[in-house]
Amino acid sequence: MEQLEVDIEDYAPGKYINSDFVKNCSILPNYDRINGSDYISGKYKGVEITYCDLHLEREHRERENGRTTTTYRTNFKGPVILVDLGKEIEGYVRIKERKTPRKESNFLSDILSGAAEAIGIKTDDEIIEVENVEFNNQFEIKSNNHHMAFYILTPDFMEKIIETDAMAEGYTNLLFKKKRVVITINNGVDSFELNKTIYNKAQLEKSRQRVRDDLNRVLNMIDKILEKDQLF
Repeated sequence: MEQLEVDIEDYAPGKYINSDFVKNCSILPNYDRINGSDYISGKYKGVEITYCDLHLEREHRERENGRTTTTYRTNFKGPVILVDLGKEIEGYVRIKERKTPRKESNFLSDILSGAAEAIGIKTDDEIIEVENVEFNNQFEIKSNNHHMAFYILTPDFMEKIIETDAMAEGYTNLLFKKKRVVITINNGVDSFELNKTIYNKAQLEKSRQRVRDDLNRVLNMIDKILEKDQLF
């Protein structure tokens, strides 16, 4: 895979994106506690992008024998990527992955209300289906601009989403709204935290290459988005 490059302008290991943005992002779940790391901002092919690893948790209380125990359970952990399109788009297009038994059997089995769950009330005029049956089965597409939705969801772009999601082994969601695209991948991984059990340089390089490959797959998805700049 060809290695793609990001011109990094700011990197802050202990920082994450604005919490107000997280609260109002419809492809991220509600939370009671937030943390994050590896905030990166820069340019990719002349377009502003922002990246961070995000960790969201919900409070869970249990009462037994007159005592209340409070714990926190993860409902989102993974990368969040913002791509600035530079131009306002009309309406919104939201692509949310549906829950699947296979994914619920791994780390996501403990998620209370993860990013794969639909948010809000479904209305017939907002739900869209495409000709790709596999994509319809895996993702819910919601939009108030059908022309925009079908323009974005070309066969190549849908295949790129499916490919990226398969490699991420989590839930992949996208939101096209206003001047940006938001990509979230709920996979239970802190991307830049390398395994502490690595003992030699070969293992370290293998782990670093995995991080580069993960980012590369997201950048390839962004490439497909940037092909549509004449509409944006």
